[in-house]
Amino acid sequence: MRCCFGNGNISPEEQQNENEEELKKDVVIRFFMAGMGSAGKSTIIRHLIYLCKTNPRNKYCNEDWSEKQNDEIEFECDTEIWKNKIRENIINAFDIFIKQVYENSEKFQNPDLEIFAKSLQNLNKNKSQISLIEMSDLFYSRLICLLKDPAFKRALAMKNRIQIHEPERKLFDGLKYFLNEEKLKIVFSKNYVPSEADKIRCRLPTIGVQRHYFILKKTKIEIYDAGGQKSERAELLNNLNKWNTSRNCTSNNESFILFVASLADYNVRHPNYPHQTLLDESAAFMDILLNNDHIRHCGILIFFNKKDRFFEKLSDQFCRNDIDFIKESLSPIELKEYKLYGRFRRKTMYKAAEYKFIKILKQKYKDRSCYSKNTCAIDPTIMGTFISVIKNEIFIKVVSEIVP
Repeated sequence: MRCCFGNGNISPEEQQNENEEELKKDVVIRFFMAGMGSAGKSTIIRHLIYLCKTNPRNKYCNEDWSEKQNDEIEFECDTEIWKNKIRENIINAFDIFIKQVYENSEKFQNPDLEIFAKSLQNLNKNKSQISLIEMSDLFYSRLICLLKDPAFKRALAMKNRIQIHEPERKLFDGLKYFLNEEKLKIVFSKNYVPSEADKIRCRLPTIGVQRHYFILKKTKIEIYDAGGQKSERAELLNNLNKWNTSRNCTSNNESFILFVASLADYNVRHPNYPHQTLLDESAAFMDILLNNDHIRHCGILIFFNKKDRFFEKLSDQFCRNDIDFIKESLSPIELKEYKLYGRFRRKTMYKAAEYKFIKILKQKYKDRSCYSKNTCAIDPTIMGTFISVIKNEIFIKVVSEIVP
């Protein structure tokens, strides 16, 4: 991996000034954003919108580049939708852990809790009923009793290695944030209004194709967000064609593929191919995407997302054998150190998880400009670097290039 500092003898500072002047011109930087479901694409968009709300230099815009007002932003996904989706995420998580209790051949402490657990499972099956349940102190207190139940706590401790044999279903990444006594009391109160932090940690999958327009420090950014669910991925060719023929697709503009992959999927077994993982499927999907004739002119930016969950799993002693899924680039000594003692270097594990992606890029797309960034979608500090990724890693070329 190497760093580039512009052309000829121009200093980095002069190159940055030159590029910042260029950014003031009427050029649109276009991204086709793709990735597997739950890779964190929609969270990236929500965080960019949050950045626009908190920094006057950033703007979330309409298609004509006029700035959206706060009421327009809220209207796109109103409070009721967020409230119900957050509660749905939580109830779905409770259902997964309740099933794990039974898989562990355990029971809850008392019959009343057993009945309540069954009612939560029924509620998860009939999600339309979630908005109709009465939010009372009794409902909340039962949730807390369930959370404190010894059998449930043992199931919860298995969160990094639970295998869910249902396509498109997994634990949401806001689990730690929401599954505590204080937060549950707020979420399941009658007058609950989701905060920005709640929304960012909620899983709300992209349905269909969403276009987003941002002005970030005078740079016009168009993000074409294609859904990552299996049914949405089937529309890949059609979506790429629409993106390539949109009104902003001109010779004056720069176009990039923004591919988002979840590092945390390194040990999530594929529901149909148990010897492979969802990270393997993500790499294969990236290959299919990049092999399309419509985007051979595009640069590539990969966000290796959810690094916080990735390292949480690596630090879990019960997940150590899962390293076999990404051991291809590890030395025998590195593998032994990790499996026996749990010792590892972060840089080494990044390389191990990203290896399949980089191998594809080197073998098949070495003529393309390819860049990567390790991210954590729910960390405001990390997501705040999205602007600098665009300016520094693409325009100024102060980057870590994947493909020399």
